[in-house]
Amino acid sequence: MFILKDEHIDFILQDIKNNGLENQDLILNLLDHICCIIEEKLEEEGNFEEYYNSIKSTFYHKSYLEIEEETNLLLTFKNYYAMKKVMLFSGIFSASILSLGIIFKFMHWPGASIGIVLSLGVLSFVFLPLLFTLRVKEKSNTRDKILLVAGAIPAILMSLSVLFKIQHWPFANTMGYLTILILLFIYLPLFYTSGIKHQETKINTIITSIIIIVGCGLFLTLVVTPKTQKAQLVKATANIYRSQQILEKEKILLSKINNSSEESLSNNSKSKIVFEELELFKNKLLKFSAGIDKLDSAFIANKNYLEDVMLGDYLDGQKEEEQLIKLRQAVLLYNKSTLGNEKINIESTFLDNESTGFIQRVPTAITEIIQLQIQLLQHQRELMAVK
Repeated sequence: MFILKDEHIDFILQDIKNNGLENQDLILNLLDHICCIIEEKLEEEGNFEEYYNSIKSTFYHKSYLEIEEETNLLLTFKNYYAMKKVMLFSGIFSASILSLGIIFKFMHWPGASIGIVLSLGVLSFVFLPLLFTLRVKEKSNTRDKILLVAGAIPAILMSLSVLFKIQHWPFANTMGYLTILILLFIYLPLFYTSGIKHQETKINTIITSIIIIVGCGLFLTLVVTPKTQKAQLVKATANIYRSQQILEKEKILLSKINNSSEESLSNNSKSKIVFEELELFKNKLLKFSAGIDKLDSAFIANKNYLEDVMLGDYLDGQKEEEQLIKLRQAVLLYNKSTLGNEKINIESTFLDNESTGFIQRVPTAITEIIQLQIQLLQHQRELMAVK
């Protein structure tokens, strides 16, 4: 058993202090712990300095200062390790489920949307907040903390923007724009001025700044500007109006065959019911999207347009959802009672299944309704032409 002398203890104490430790309780506890190990493990005639140098590295990776930093974290942030474990688990979970969700989406397997939404939700609300919270707690410099917060906000916004975009929820583009603005005008200036001052980080700072600028530029090329979006909606509305005009001509042709516009669909009561249900639902959607009951030439001439809202927004109420169910049932009943080419094709339309209906756009749904109405009229005209 080795007996430590005062000069040995002073040597250890000075070495600990030379590493930058300031917490006196920690210094004394560490000194006591090291002394106990040396006295217990070192042989009586052993080399003190050599043995001390061999065991001290078992307490840290680089220096004793790591122990003090870890202790301060534990004292000021009691749930540090628990949060760290949750962060790691949520990160692994998000990455795994997101990968599976993307694979399922490409393969058109069920459950893809649930996986993507769940993974991006956990990423946005658990992993990223915990990651940046822990990093902020580890920093002592106020500037570094501000830099981390400035980076955390756009990271979370970007994740939410992607989630909202995939799900066709509102404000996806708004969050994307905010991400770019914060990155370019808040985070980038702070990051650049902080890193460019130090020679060892100067090159990495310049390269990272270039990557951020290029990344923001590439992202903006994929975003539809408000002006472009308006032009697209004006064009889509004009196309719907032209389809409506074709529908009106089909009604006139059928009425001429019947010699009475009131009896256009009277030869097939189920066909008439479906046509009227489609017309009613179409008018409801027009009212919801543009505040009008019917498209006319004045509406188109003034470059007005139907809002690009989700059909799911209209179906938010129980009454509206019941209207869709009633319409779908009428179409299915009509198709069961008809043969071959007389059936109306609802495949890949908002009437195909419930999930498709909720994620459909209202302008697209109106176009599909008009097309189904044209199909009904054409089938009736063909039947009457044969008779």
